[in-house]
Amino acid sequence: MRLTIRRVGGQLPTFQPTRVMTDGDLDAATAEIARSFVRSPPAGGSAPQPDSFRYVFELEDDVGLTTASASFADVPEELRRLLPTPAAKRD
Repeated sequence: MRLTIRRVGGQLPTFQPTRVMTDGDLDAATAEIARSFVRSPPAGGSAPQPDSFRYVFELEDDVGLTTASASFADVPEELRRLLPTPAAKRD
């Protein structure tokens, strides 16, 4: 499994910090939460806000490539520590 999370939006939309992780980077419980979230993101989600960030999740595994996006408020608490920050190294 490979999980890529990219932050988009905000006042500098061309600046998109990205974080890439594989199975070895995540414990089993977090990997399962990520799979579940990307395959079944929350319906509707929060209303878009001007200049707010969204997070694009790309999950590559034996099923193929699945993508989902969500605002910070809609990202499960268990996955928030994985979100990229401006200081995150781009992989």
